[in-house]
Amino acid sequence: MTQDDLALASGVSLRTIHVAEHGKPTIQVDVLLSVLESVDLDLVTCPRRPPSQPAYTLCSGCPLRSRRQSSSEALGEDPTLEV
Repeated sequence: MTQDDLALASGVSLRTIHVAEHGKPTIQVDVLLSVLESVDLDLVTCPRRPPSQPAYTLCSGCPLRSRRQSSSEALGEDPTLEV
């Protein structure tokens, strides 16, 4: 999918897509949700992690957690859920 396609599908400007992809540190929630919806993704929030955990882990309620763990176990890998 090109930036043009994403902008058209999500109803936001091409410039918005471009600056977001190049690291703009802020984005309006409604814009983010429109972009995510256009590519069939959801925004999921999790409780804050304790300082002893890695910065990026999948919380216990995350649907990706069970899929990642199942595939890791099937491959005989360590099912650690750090991303």
